[in-house]
Amino acid sequence: LGDQLIGTQQYPDLFQIASLEHLDLGHGCGGVVRLKDLSCLPNLKVFMSTQNGRLAGDLESLLHLKDTLKVLRLPVCRHVSGTLLTLADFPLLRELHIPRTGVTGDIRDIRPEQFPSLQILNVQGTEVYGGRLSRIGDAPAIMAAYRRLMTHRRPFRCQISLRLDHDSPDNYSMQGPFPFTDMPSCLRLRNFGPRWGYQWTSPFDSSGRRGSCEINWLDPEPYPYDEGYREYCNAHRAFQTEYDDIQFNLFRGLAHPPTEREWNRLIISPEGIRMAREWNLYM
Repeated sequence: LGDQLIGTQQYPDLFQIASLEHLDLGHGCGGVVRLKDLSCLPNLKVFMSTQNGRLAGDLESLLHLKDTLKVLRLPVCRHVSGTLLTLADFPLLRELHIPRTGVTGDIRDIRPEQFPSLQILNVQGTEVYGGRLSRIGDAPAIMAAYRRLMTHRRPFRCQISLRLDHDSPDNYSMQGPFPFTDMPSCLRLRNFGPRWGYQWTSPFDSSGRRGSCEINWLDPEPYPYDEGYREYCNAHRAFQTEYDDIQFNLFRGLAHPPTEREWNRLIISPEGIRMAREWNLYM
């Protein structure tokens, strides 16, 4: 980066428009642009750039935009760094889309009063705790943190489609007697009225009804007199009926993916052998 031209030198006029409110650098504008270059743009409300290897800097360089910035979209800008909570007190920030950047942090540290206007958050593929998944045992804390974000801010939408890291010691290649035996390595947040939970599913099963584990509940079951009880019952009953009707699901009854040893035992168990025979007859 150091040998290339700085953005303010190659495009000096661009960074002298003090009234500029929307800036989209796309995949790059020729030279290196550092976040500190934006200090010349005090009224910036929207800043975007995608897969820009020439954009660099720390999020602290955006503190001068605290009272103006509404949208920050920097997906796959790998030289952007800093900590997530640097932007926690931006009162107008409603969209923070920074997947696969160098940003660090921990979503469990976000307090209810922080990010007061945030509606969209995507930190997938970052070193933010909750942006990637390195161990199966991290799932409860990560999903509970996302659940708090969802319920403390309305409307709010997290892009949550976490998948167990390929190099995780918990990951392995499943060998099974019939399709849909891909390891349920994806985490998905589930909402049934006032009750939230999460589920391990196959990478090829976004519905969570085939090749998936059971729901792990983050909230207690509501009482019949609680608000939203009927909505919960109807939504959960519909989901569970479809889940129970799946003919070939060796993960039924499991809260999380089996270890490799457990899986090898499972496919030679009476239930596994029965399913394999039924699959062969079905085909």
